[in-house]
Amino acid sequence: RAKKGSNNREKIIKKLQKLYLKRTRQRLDFLHKLTTDLGNKYETIYLENLSVSKMIQDKKFSKGISDIAWYKFEELLKYKTQVIKVNPAYTSQECSNCGYINKKNRKSQSQFNCLKCNYKENADLNASKIILKRGRADLYNAKVNQ
Repeated sequence: RAKKGSNNREKIIKKLQKLYLKRTRQRLDFLHKLTTDLGNKYETIYLENLSVSKMIQDKKFSKGISDIAWYKFEELLKYKTQVIKVNPAYTSQECSNCGYINKKNRKSQSQFNCLKCNYKENADLNASKIILKRGRADLYNAKVNQ
């Protein structure tokens, strides 16, 4: 409510700047601790090759995606461990048990139920198994082609 050009407005702006700087530093500290822990536990980490810049263009999700700092997380991981990016196509629709891909396999945000082999699991856990499987295949193919 402070008027433009007033001293109170300047004080409020400086307080807000300090708060934003504190939040930025807390986020960076958390990301460093998390990536260091992951780097110490795992030799290789597999990630989906998501286009974060395109995802940010969607006004519905842009603030949340930017706030999470996915790109910074990935950059910190890259210099602490080996990161292999995997094609994200159909990872949420493919069955980790039999490999069957169908849009209807994913019943809800949290439930995965394969229509072919009737395999049931948490949808995110199933997708992470697909990412791991694809990443290991990509790593194997890269070693064979060398």
